[in-house]
Amino acid sequence: MANKFHTRLSPTQAAKRLQSFFASRNRFDFAAKKTYEIAGYVKDRNFRFMIKNGIGRRYAFRPNMWGDITEGPQGSIVKYYFKMDRAEKMILLIWSIPLLVVTLFFAIRTFLIAPPAEMTTSDYYPFGIPLLMLVLTYIWYFISQWMINDRKKLKQFIFQAYQGSIIEQD
Repeated sequence: MANKFHTRLSPTQAAKRLQSFFASRNRFDFAAKKTYEIAGYVKDRNFRFMIKNGIGRRYAFRPNMWGDITEGPQGSIVKYYFKMDRAEKMILLIWSIPLLVVTLFFAIRTFLIAPPAEMTTSDYYPFGIPLLMLVLTYIWYFISQWMINDRKKLKQFIFQAYQGSIIEQD
């Protein structure tokens, strides 16, 4: 899903402003908590940004901000969206399938080793499946919070670049 906002600047001016802001502030202080290094590029009217870690490499499995700047009715339209690299998506998929299998195995195995005296084999599934769902929900919650925070940081970065020239925000 693409997000966008409108600026008073022409597309060329908007790209130059983003480029100069990025060049002068690739280290960025978000709410005075921690300084993050932003990596990426602005080329012609396209851009890509990501957050790097403390040792100079970008974080794996974090969203990248991609976008372009197009002509608008009163200046330019800056469209941006977040996505992960294709290789990272494949690694997550390959990693999550064994995790699901192992979690399901241990959930069922727990009840096979020490089942309550009154439980039958068909009673294991109502306990194993909710346990599996609880573990997956826990993992999903923390990963989604991690990604939402990075999206906010990148969004704040680009909005500060165009501070004072934004007409409308979608």
